[in-house]
Amino acid sequence: MKRFAIVLTALTLAAGSVAAAPSGQQNENPDATQVTVSAAKPVTVDANRVLSARELSRAGIDASTQVTVSDFSNGKPVDTYTR
Repeated sequence: MKRFAIVLTALTLAAGSVAAAPSGQQNENPDATQVTVSAAKPVTVDANRVLSARELSRAGIDASTQVTVSDFSNGKPVDTYTR
């Protein structure tokens, strides 16, 4: 029984060391992937429609400045209270 326990322990340690070894993939320090982002449906609106007064002052832009944003609406009016 003691011999069986020793063999089982040795096999467990060997299997653990094999599982911890690298499998040929060099992804220790992967480079960041380059992602290109573009607006889905670009729309130009006044800045005060999408930014608060605090955000406008931090950005240093006028409320009537035209900004380009993405339009995610589906053309229907938004109904917040219906499930």
